[in-house]
Amino acid sequence: MDVRTRVTICRLLTFAQSNVPYSERCGIKDISYYKNSEDRPSAAEGLQNRNKSEGVLAMSKAYKKPGLCNYYCSKACPIGQEFVPAVELKGLTQIALEVLNSLNKLAKEKERLIEISVDGRISEDEIKDFARIRHELNSISATVDALQLWVSDTIAANGLDKAELDRLTGELME
Repeated sequence: MDVRTRVTICRLLTFAQSNVPYSERCGIKDISYYKNSEDRPSAAEGLQNRNKSEGVLAMSKAYKKPGLCNYYCSKACPIGQEFVPAVELKGLTQIALEVLNSLNKLAKEKERLIEISVDGRISEDEIKDFARIRHELNSISATVDALQLWVSDTIAANGLDKAELDRLTGELME
C-alpha cells in the first residue's frame, strides 16, 4: 500500500470517529495549497450536517480512492462489518487468473452440486462437498468484487473511459 493510500485511510478512520474537520484535528492552519475548495480534505470531511457514510463517499471522490468506501463499510460501519467483505485492490492480471482458476475448479464440481441440490436439502454426507463448492463460489464473488474495485479505481485515475464502458455494457444487456 502506498503512502498516500495509508494517509488517506488514516484520515478516513479519524473521520469515522469524529465530527471535527481534518484540518482542525491535524492542526493545519494553511490549506491554501489545495487548488479549490472541493479538493481540500476538510471540504470532503468537514461538513457537519452530513452523516459519516456521505462524508466517506465525498472523501473517496476527493482523493480519487473508490476503495475507501469498501474500507469504511467493511471496517468502521457496524452493518458493513457484519455483511460487507473487505475487498483487496489487485491488478487486472491477478484478477483474471483468479477468475479462471475458480471457474476451472467449479467446472469440476458442477455435477456434484447438481446431485446435492436435486432434493432441495443438504444431507450429512453432502455437507463437506457443499462447503467446498460454497467456498469456491465465495472466492469467485470476492474476485468479482476485486474486479469492480479495479474498474472504479482505474476510472478514478482516468485510465478507463466510464461513458464508453457504460455504453458497451448497456449494449450487452439489450
